[in-house]
Amino acid sequence: MNSKSSAAPTADEQTEANLNALVQKGIEIHQKGRLDEAEAIYDEVLEQDPLNASALHFAGLLQFHRGRCDEAERLLGRSIAFNPEYADAYNNLGNVLRHQKKLVEASACYQRASKIDEKHANALRNLGLVNREIGNLDIAQAALQRYVELNPDCPNGREDLAILLFDSGLYGESIPHFEQAMRLKPGRGIRYNLGMAYYGAGKVEKARDVFSAWYREDPEDAVARHMAASFSVGDDVPDQAHVEYVRMLFDDFSENFDNILTEKLDYDVPNLIAGAVASRYRDAGPTLNILDVGCGTGLCAEGLKPYASMLVGMDLSRGMLEQAQELDLYDELVMAELTDFFDRREYTFDLIASGDTLCYLGDLQDAVAGARQNLAEDGRFIFSVEHSKESTPDGYLLQMNGRYKHSQPYIERLLSTTGFQLEAMDRVTLRLEQGKPVAGLIVVAKAATTGE
Repeated sequence: MNSKSSAAPTADEQTEANLNALVQKGIEIHQKGRLDEAEAIYDEVLEQDPLNASALHFAGLLQFHRGRCDEAERLLGRSIAFNPEYADAYNNLGNVLRHQKKLVEASACYQRASKIDEKHANALRNLGLVNREIGNLDIAQAALQRYVELNPDCPNGREDLAILLFDSGLYGESIPHFEQAMRLKPGRGIRYNLGMAYYGAGKVEKARDVFSAWYREDPEDAVARHMAASFSVGDDVPDQAHVEYVRMLFDDFSENFDNILTEKLDYDVPNLIAGAVASRYRDAGPTLNILDVGCGTGLCAEGLKPYASMLVGMDLSRGMLEQAQELDLYDELVMAELTDFFDRREYTFDLIASGDTLCYLGDLQDAVAGARQNLAEDGRFIFSVEHSKESTPDGYLLQMNGRYKHSQPYIERLLSTTGFQLEAMDRVTLRLEQGKPVAGLIVVAKAATTGE
């Protein structure tokens, strides 16, 4: 009987096998969170083989986990230099760059990873998400669709694609992906988005069914209760949106808020507010204490800053405030509910501005009165509301989109009873919704002095 014996590995092959085993040991320890031990192992490998692309990759990833992005970028870049076909290294370098807001460079890394490995799921999903942030929606859609093809039962991927389609105005196309995400991983956000996708697609009864069923199952849920009322299936119409509804809506929306509003909805509120401010304070210079109510990501800040000796931003959403912080235009940012903030009476402002915030309140009495109490004499409150031409007993109406609109007579009465003198009320278009203009009012109200 003939037998074959394999040749013994060469010294170089044995060294390579030993280093690979050492890297694998480092990875296992790294995954357990023992970063110091893992780092020592990667360093040991790199002392013996400075060109070891795998050790460089995981050493870079470890530095990223420590928050040392510059060092992570350097190590991952070296890993790629020594192994230009290393898809995982490109993907993780993309993650480091994205974390640093270098979105275009991150996209290039994810694209390279997905070309090296056409089935690299993480790279495809990341490519979709970063291009959604950039606003390259065609690239984002293609990447996320490919990701879903490769991972049809991943609820997060389904939801990512559905949200992208929804934000692009493709409501009907988003529905089956929201439905599948709901089947795979039911959740509050997905359920809300599914209902709104039906509404956007003109399937009002389907939307009503979603919110009605949700309200019946969980009548204490603030979002379910508010949306059921919006579609007239709840017991009572609230006089304002619940804090938790607004917070959820904008925390989820914060990352892509600016791109969606400005690129898809022709959002003009910041320009309209800025114009109203400039017409009153053109020669004032940076002399005013200003409050930006519901500041969101800070879209109104640029128009307010030239007149501010102090600019305070206030919002309910932590996600929105984190985005606003990056602008470095505010002297202070405060997370609070509007009327609670006004009740504190911590500041006296010369100007309070509010763009697209009062549409989440029906009854504006407390908000307007609170603004008056926090204004200096002769201070101004400049704000937007969605305009209702319909006559209702309350003067406001809850719409199916969850926002309120207000009539002009209601605003006039309210200002006169809360210590304001109406200076201007201009009819404007605030933005587009489902391709149609949203009618609004830009209101300029001056604090009435004693005796007026």
